[in-house]
Amino acid sequence: MKTYRAVLVSIMMLISLVLFGCTHEETGSKKSKEESKTQANIPSDKELIAVINDNLKAFDEGNVDKYMETIHTQSPLYEQSKKLVEEISKAYKLKTEIPNVEVMEKSEKEAKVKFIQKTIKIEGPAFQNNEITGYHVLRPEKGKWKIYNTIMTKTVFLDENGNPVETNVQDGKDQIEKMDLKFDDRKWKLDYFNSANVEYIWEFVLEGESVENWTELYTIHRLEKMNSTVGLKTWLEAYKQSLTKATNGQITFHTFESADQEEIYEFIVKDAKVQDDQHEVARLFAQGDDLYLVRYTKLGEAMPDKTRDEWIQRLKQFKAQK
Repeated sequence: MKTYRAVLVSIMMLISLVLFGCTHEETGSKKSKEESKTQANIPSDKELIAVINDNLKAFDEGNVDKYMETIHTQSPLYEQSKKLVEEISKAYKLKTEIPNVEVMEKSEKEAKVKFIQKTIKIEGPAFQNNEITGYHVLRPEKGKWKIYNTIMTKTVFLDENGNPVETNVQDGKDQIEKMDLKFDDRKWKLDYFNSANVEYIWEFVLEGESVENWTELYTIHRLEKMNSTVGLKTWLEAYKQSLTKATNGQITFHTFESADQEEIYEFIVKDAKVQDDQHEVARLFAQGDDLYLVRYTKLGEAMPDKTRDEWIQRLKQFKAQK
């Protein structure tokens, strides 16, 4: 399913949204005038890949101005991206690399570049090392190509050495016994657990479904030290921006309850080319230094108000420790 399941739940999410720019290529004289004009506006693969490397260098060096020069100014999250990149560059020293990059398609109006990006923390507070697969959509602006949108298709959590973190569902079952979960009357099962660095994830699906093929999903996230190092409000704002950035369809947010240490909200995605239509209700709350996020997600049309409200009540009854 094309969903937000793989979206990183970390304030560093925007690191995966690296934005690039490039110049145009001149063509040979053997082409017709019309063909030459069109080809001159299409960047070469070499130019696109070179700009990717230049952009990563600017990010690693904390050069926000150079980084922002590569973002399309018409991107709906231009200002928000600048603010978050500034915060990231002040708090962290990170090593980013792209072991694989490939131009998928290109024309005089748009280009798509597939990538695999690995990000490892060198210095700074709690951070989830990761490897993200996705592609960037580039559009020209005033003679230069810039990233307008980024789509992520896969996320792998990494340990401190950059190796994939192994999943042990039984460990997840042992820990979940200390929590108080509320489901409906149907049969739910724990199908995925991961405890990579500072983030714990439990994913439940209906019997007969899996995390790779589901219609309804119940997810628990525990974010160690995230409340004391980042804060609930800052983390949530970054998370919402990351979700918005990950879709090219209509996404709407609505907050039901808001307090210093707790927030209950929903988001609805419609008419996206990459993600399925879906409706999610969620509760983010602080417990000591940690943050907990519990979510119920349903694919398809938006839930009726009655169903939505019932799930909100179940999320509100969730307790991290019995």
